[in-house]
Amino acid sequence: MYQSNKISFFEGFKKSLPLVFSASFFGIIFGYTGANGQLPLSIISSSSFIIFAGAAQFISIILIIAKEEMLAIIVAALLINLRHLLYGAVIHDLTKFKGIKKLIAAYFLTDEAFLVTTLTEKQNQQSDLKFNLDYILLGSGITLWVFWNITTILGYLLYNVTSNLFFIPDNFVISASFIGYLVNHYIKYKQDRLIIILTSIMALILGFTLNTSSILIIIMFSGAIFAIVFQKGGN
Repeated sequence: MYQSNKISFFEGFKKSLPLVFSASFFGIIFGYTGANGQLPLSIISSSSFIIFAGAAQFISIILIIAKEEMLAIIVAALLINLRHLLYGAVIHDLTKFKGIKKLIAAYFLTDEAFLVTTLTEKQNQQSDLKFNLDYILLGSGITLWVFWNITTILGYLLYNVTSNLFFIPDNFVISASFIGYLVNHYIKYKQDRLIIILTSIMALILGFTLNTSSILIIIMFSGAIFAIVFQKGGN
């Protein structure tokens, strides 16, 4: 028996609550990063309710602050969001929305909403009480959207309150955002903890030494090299 759309929407909301803390943390860092880069609140906030793609927003804002070419910013954002093509292919077969409703659902398709929706689909297969996956996706996506936008503004305001109390280098905020992502992976993937620790140390050092957006490339390539070295060593 299928649950009503309202119940399914609320279920998506409930299942997303454990993920809200992590999303809110990065929302604060994102807002803080934009303010630290002297970008107006209108730019930071609008990117959160128009684009709504955390990683792509981070790379875009960082490159804007570094005064990179617009083409480079667009290409970087698109490359980071390529995973959504895979998400979309999976969700397309799970949901029944058509037309404008499908487009709205696609807008709210984040990493977290994808996770909640696919896990609920597995739950549907094992239970007689089935949820409408369209409204699971909307309930999850809208919940995360609200918290992301609120915390983006809070992060921006936090910078204005604390900027006179102590100095934080611009790129240290960039490093902090990377380390925040790595903390999540440290908890989930025990086998990769040494790689994560080494990458975090490098991110901290570079945050105080580099003055350009090259910090992004160096950190990512370093993490990949550490992974390759230690995986070969493990084999």
